[in-house]
Amino acid sequence: MPRPSSSHWQAPAKSSGPCPCGGNLPFAQCCDIPEQLPLRRFGPITPTPPPTGYAHPKCYLRATADCSQTISGEHYVSAAILSEFGNLRTSGLPWFGPGETLVGINSLRSNILCTRHNSALAPLDAEGRRALVGIRECLNHISRRSLSTKTLYRIASGDALELWGLKTLMGLLEANVARTEGESTARGYSIDDAVVVQALSGGGLPRGYGLYIGHDSDLLHDTIGFAPLTHFEERRVAGLRVSFLGIVLDFMIDPGTAAAILQANDPHYRPTILDFEGRRRTGRLILTRADQRGDCQRLHFQIRHVPTTAAEASELQDRWARKQFERVPDIQVGDQRR
Repeated sequence: MPRPSSSHWQAPAKSSGPCPCGGNLPFAQCCDIPEQLPLRRFGPITPTPPPTGYAHPKCYLRATADCSQTISGEHYVSAAILSEFGNLRTSGLPWFGPGETLVGINSLRSNILCTRHNSALAPLDAEGRRALVGIRECLNHISRRSLSTKTLYRIASGDALELWGLKTLMGLLEANVARTEGESTARGYSIDDAVVVQALSGGGLPRGYGLYIGHDSDLLHDTIGFAPLTHFEERRVAGLRVSFLGIVLDFMIDPGTAAAILQANDPHYRPTILDFEGRRRTGRLILTRADQRGDCQRLHFQIRHVPTTAAEASELQDRWARKQFERVPDIQVGDQRR
């Protein structure tokens, strides 16, 4: 895909400089494509041939008939995310009660993937971490005290981030920990298994499905939340919401929502450039895709600091803890506040 106009584009690094994706190669040998947008490549996510012909009954990708005989103790929230951010404040899981709970790295495990598929999908955990760390570093860059006006650039794979979100959703469902209106989401709501198997077997997601990004200024900047999105009346899983450092990432796998997004040509859908602007400088995260085409979608987040007293900060935390993330009524994207 050609680079966008110069008013919205500047090369994220010198050809000989370090690649903004954080890899070990210079930009020219890593993510750079001359006269095109950068592309962050990630490894194959299918098991090494030949297929085994075995379907492990506890593996949620058993429909591929390419499982190992052994089940893994998979983290349904990626170990790469947990190890990066330590103990997380999170909500939307059943044992947490009405507020937030600190969760350690060994707390979120379940037998949901065979070792063969768990190993094959490991690149998604690393790439999901890369994208979330990129958001955090951009926010830290614009928030630090400095007279510098230099822009910070980060690159991550938008394709891999979407698949990481789908993998996380399946983990929460298959481990039977996600809840909607107090009941088990996995038991009370259906999901399109064929779409899941196709996407996590290297086939990608249909148009309209995938990442939808917004902003929720009520969220505290030390929290991460996971919750299923559902059609309550139709008893159908529509996706996953990840609320991270005030940024809302909705991973949509619902055909009705997909049609609405495409019809509205919504810029929040699969954006390429995320610009986080502070008072003096900008942090830019570039989310790359293998099939980049059409106009480059750019989202702009204006970040400002609002001084608060200790009492106000406590009240904000209570407000966040009481928010109901389990359900977005009817998934009418155009009507949701972003």
